[in-house]
Amino acid sequence: EQDALVEAIKARLKGTGYERDHWDAVIDRYREREMLSVDDDLAAAAVEKVRAFLRSEQGVTSFLPPHCIDLAADGGVIRPHIDSIKFSGRVVAGLSLVSPATMVLAEADPATGEPRPGARES
Repeated sequence: EQDALVEAIKARLKGTGYERDHWDAVIDRYREREMLSVDDDLAAAAVEKVRAFLRSEQGVTSFLPPHCIDLAADGGVIRPHIDSIKFSGRVVAGLSLVSPATMVLAEADPATGEPRPGARES
């Protein structure tokens, strides 16, 4: 399933170059696409496993289409930020499919709305 999902994402990203600046300036040197549908059955099964986990463990009942982000090996970065509920929904889940990565989540500072001090880049 993982390999099928990687191939589906590669197909979706094919022909796109790495962008320098995200609209909210928190991602640099990246490619991103929304996956409105997943045509491969194994890839779709991988997405459904994540959704099933979020349903059973977190009570999530609706989902936005997954976003696929590929960071450039030479300087791609996601800076600490607060995701927009409009674009990300109320739940954020991350899968690192091709290389090891750690997703660090932190609460927003109630006074500023920004990530609390100590949040780090991924």
